[in-house]
Amino acid sequence: MGDANNLLVGTQAGGSDGTGLGWFGVTGTTMPTDATTALNAGFKDAGLISEEGLVVSFAEQTKKIKAYGSTATQRVLIIDSEFTFKIRFLETNEISQAVFWRKTIGSITPAVSTGAFSVTAGPTSRNLFAFVGDIVDVSAGTNHLRFAAASCEVTGRDDLSISNGNEIGWGVTITAYPVAGVAITMFAAIPNLG
Repeated sequence: MGDANNLLVGTQAGGSDGTGLGWFGVTGTTMPTDATTALNAGFKDAGLISEEGLVVSFAEQTKKIKAYGSTATQRVLIIDSEFTFKIRFLETNEISQAVFWRKTIGSITPAVSTGAFSVTAGPTSRNLFAFVGDIVDVSAGTNHLRFAAASCEVTGRDDLSISNGNEIGWGVTITAYPVAGVAITMFAAIPNLG
């Protein structure tokens, strides 16, 4: 028999206000080891994220192995794997802008009294960072999911759409690279399973 308490829904995120979905740190920031322990202070919240939330994609290419004299596939090899996250920042702040503009996390420092800062675009720069997606489902108890990647970079950016009365979203595609053979770790804490 099914159990609706195990049907996960992204209703909130991490952080004290429940909106901290995207957390970023410099490469080498101590990564989480479970779904619920507070993140290392080196991870910074990127602020509000669009209601689409976080998309975790697994792109794989395969090759079919066939035997001489047979039309049946004998084996399928995975010959290419790519792991990506898609997220759209709603806030314009020092973290979202560092990620979007491919700058080092912590390199943008808005002026104290005015909040003024600038970024430059030109030849593509490569800035690796650590990423954590922190998801909480409070509709069926307190279920937690966390996706962690120790080495990532922005490999795609959405066009900026600036139109009358609409939010400006800063959408990025983030590619996760393996560290010690692991590109992404998913941690789950589902009390109903205990």
